[in-house]
Amino acid sequence: MKKGTMGNKGFTLLELLMVVIIIGILASIALPQWNTFTERAEGSEAVGILQAARAAQEMNKLETGNYIVTGRSVSSYYTLPADPGTKFWKYSDLSGTAATNWKCTATHTKTNTNTIIINVTNGAVNWEGTSTGKPNV
Repeated sequence: MKKGTMGNKGFTLLELLMVVIIIGILASIALPQWNTFTERAEGSEAVGILQAARAAQEMNKLETGNYIVTGRSVSSYYTLPADPGTKFWKYSDLSGTAATNWKCTATHTKTNTNTIIINVTNGAVNWEGTSTGKPNV
């Protein structure tokens, strides 16, 4: 900040321009990280719901010898959220072969392209999909 010839104080155009450039650089670094962070946080919601469905499916398999592969209800233990699902995700109906495997897909409501899929075959879990929020197993 300079003192002008008439005693006026203020910022020069160059100083203001430098501040705007620095803020722009910081924003360009922070914004992509923020998007990745929020997608992971939203993904944890879907993973939690799918893991609860998995636990209920395993309890049902122990009791009846089969997985439930139609609709949203996993016996009396758990029911997948109905459409639109939750704030960030919608869930497909269960599918598979009752005796050996089942599958459920969560699709992100904003993008309709990001998915998290739980695919269970004989108790072995395989996480698939395009979301960065899916578990790394």
